[in-house]
Amino acid sequence: RIAETLTMKCPRCGQAFFDFSGCCALSCHGCPEHFCAWCLAACGTNTEAHEHVASCPEKPAGADIFYPTAAYATFQLHRRERLVRTELSKLPIGLAKRVFDALQPMLDGLDVQRPSADTVATEVAVRRATAHAHPNNAMDVDG
Repeated sequence: RIAETLTMKCPRCGQAFFDFSGCCALSCHGCPEHFCAWCLAACGTNTEAHEHVASCPEKPAGADIFYPTAAYATFQLHRRERLVRTELSKLPIGLAKRVFDALQPMLDGLDVQRPSADTVATEVAVRRATAHAHPNNAMDVDG
């Protein structure tokens, strides 16, 4: 699952994409799917994608349907870092270290540290605080 989070791709066919042009309602070049640039959720139609993007919970505060390409790249970098940290924190510490080591080449350029008892405890505490602050964004905080 961690390796899956590192590539931005169509949620329907898995076609990777790298050419973000500013509109956050994306359409796949490999299939007829339309999806959200923020959370990468499948939306079905172009209209449904635009409606989802307008209210996506992962959309940064103040963002609109259109977003600067450089800012979007930074957003996705931080999103991938967060997702990798979250997934690693769900694993037993020994397994988390082995997974991190196996994926190290794919993690280059991300601000993700090799798991330790301290980093896992910190990530779980952050997830719990986020769950309490945003109860509508249900998540498994006990890993």
